[in-house]
Amino acid sequence: MATIKDIANAAGVSVATVSHVVNNTRFVSPELRKRVEEAIANAETPPNFVVKKKMQEKERKKNKMLMEEQKAIVADAGPEFYLYLTSSPFAHFDSSVEQKLRKLAGEQGCELVRVSIESEGMLEFLTCSLINSSKMKGIFVTASVATEKLSEILNSVSVPVVIIGNSIPGVACDRVSTANEEGAYKATMHLIRSGHENIAILCGSEDREFNRERIEGYKRALQDNQIPIQDQYIVDDLKGKVSVKIALDKLLNDVHQPSAIFVANLDTIYHVYNYISEHEIECPKDLSVVCFNDFSWATLINPPTTTVKQDVGQICKEAFLCIQDRIKEIQTQSEKSEAKTILLPNQLCVRRSTSGIGRGPFGERAGDISDLVLTEEEQEECQRHTFTAAMSFHYSGKSHSLLLEEGIRNIFDKFNIQIIAVADAHFDPELQSKQLRSLKLLEPDILISIPTDTKITSQAYHEIASGKTKMIFMSNIPNGFKANDYVSCISVNERSHGRNIGRGLGENLRKMHLTNVGMMKHKSEDFYATRQRDGAAEQIIVEEFPELKICDTRTFVKAEETYELTKQMLEEHPQIEGIYVSWDAPAKYVLNALTDMRREDIIVSTGDLEYNIALNLARGGMVKAISAQMPYEQGEAVATVAVKALLDEVVPSYIGVEPVYVDRYNLQKVWQKSYKEPLPEEIKQALNWTFLNEI
Repeated sequence: MATIKDIANAAGVSVATVSHVVNNTRFVSPELRKRVEEAIANAETPPNFVVKKKMQEKERKKNKMLMEEQKAIVADAGPEFYLYLTSSPFAHFDSSVEQKLRKLAGEQGCELVRVSIESEGMLEFLTCSLINSSKMKGIFVTASVATEKLSEILNSVSVPVVIIGNSIPGVACDRVSTANEEGAYKATMHLIRSGHENIAILCGSEDREFNRERIEGYKRALQDNQIPIQDQYIVDDLKGKVSVKIALDKLLNDVHQPSAIFVANLDTIYHVYNYISEHEIECPKDLSVVCFNDFSWATLINPPTTTVKQDVGQICKEAFLCIQDRIKEIQTQSEKSEAKTILLPNQLCVRRSTSGIGRGPFGERAGDISDLVLTEEEQEECQRHTFTAAMSFHYSGKSHSLLLEEGIRNIFDKFNIQIIAVADAHFDPELQSKQLRSLKLLEPDILISIPTDTKITSQAYHEIASGKTKMIFMSNIPNGFKANDYVSCISVNERSHGRNIGRGLGENLRKMHLTNVGMMKHKSEDFYATRQRDGAAEQIIVEEFPELKICDTRTFVKAEETYELTKQMLEEHPQIEGIYVSWDAPAKYVLNALTDMRREDIIVSTGDLEYNIALNLARGGMVKAISAQMPYEQGEAVATVAVKALLDEVVPSYIGVEPVYVDRYNLQKVWQKSYKEPLPEEIKQALNWTFLNEI
């Protein structure tokens, strides 16, 4: 690109002469002017100073035309108008506000004049022309950064002023905004309830009011959940792509990297997603993301983004009401009331950019079984030994337990691990305690067990723990055990399990335009698994389906109790239209109670793919959604961990195997996947009959 010196040399004139020609700052003879213009035209690329000058001239002409157009609108002969002043950098929010305000003004037969106040020229234009128009009814302002000149103008006008968004220093007028702190609190609480503790917040300058408020909401959510606030997770000075990259490099390469990020500003989310794409980060598996502001393409990207949505329509309506009230005060010469601030609530729009983290008995994050791969070397090492294993099931007659055992046996057979005993407690904790003491005498290298009762069986498990036998638990651990007392606990990912059940209930109720919910939860405080499952289900219902109302919650210890509890619930709350039930055994009693009460109109969603529950689903009955465990895969996970433990390798203390969501449309496929056999004929015929009747 040619420089000003290159042009001067080509034209045979001084640098000063070139400058005078380009900027018209002094008289230059026609001959010299022509030589300079020809030198510029003959340059391979236009000089930078010429390009810049042309752009400035173009912008000046554009502003002049805009001013002329606006002068025509606000002339005394023209219509009445509202002035909308904006310096907001967030195009989506700004354009939405303008659109809503323009519509509201039009309904009154008025115009809306939008003026960008980022330049001093525009502020000067306001003072000279628009502000003094007798046709102006009021002023709306959105200003991310306010200047003294703007404050001076707003304090000098006689018409009402309403600020939308950030307050403006020194200007006492009505303000309507979103509840920034509450919105940030809601977003952070969503991540905490989903199992996240290491949560970072990314935003622009903390000098801006809305950023300070959002940081406060983030901090308050952590404090309310006794989660320490870590300064390195608060990044409040982002100004573009480079700064976002530096911040994410530092955060995600740290030993204590966050599992979730709350992006507090709309302009930052673009750079965050660019970084995620460039670094092949899988969202939400590797990193959950929430953004403040519901941007237009939030639902279109993969995965759709969880957002805090501002009610722009209501914000603008409230702003207009404020102006109307002030106009009435002026017209009636009433005493001017004090300026008010209206903060409107936000809506949390939960989408797939956030996911739950399964947690173990001591709050540990669930490990992924796909990260544990058995090698040929490990197989050869096992075959050189004579490792032995024993299994103690709470009940082995159920298909779930049989598949667990099959998954374990298939891997143990390959690795030459001998199963010397399998005990079935038939849900009797006293019997299981006796069986455990008998198994201890066999001194197996590893014991795999599902406790029937965490209290009654505790002593027997502790006796085994005092010996050389290593233990792997499934679903729950006995009372008094610490994480280093056993190898690992393997379960379904209970958080995902609960989310599936809750979402299934919510989606079916929404589809039928129903709103009233009953919750049937497990009461036992000793079972962290069902606590986590029930909590995740309730979180989904409350956050993702805000139109739903939880009318009643009942808790049970034994499955059969749910029969009477269901009757009591419906007698007190007959408006209930859908019921969540923790798992299939209590769900069967709930279905029986509903049938006896002739309330087959109620939708039921539950966990575990059991025969009778699946049959009800296939027949188009009350069960509309199921979250299915993968027992065979859980058995393989148990066996994989056992092999690693026998070879003295480090394994996660908790592993959650992902469940699968089931409805009528994928029932046949999921049954085959879960049970490793075709769908039973009775269920298949019922399914076909239901689909046939829908045609």
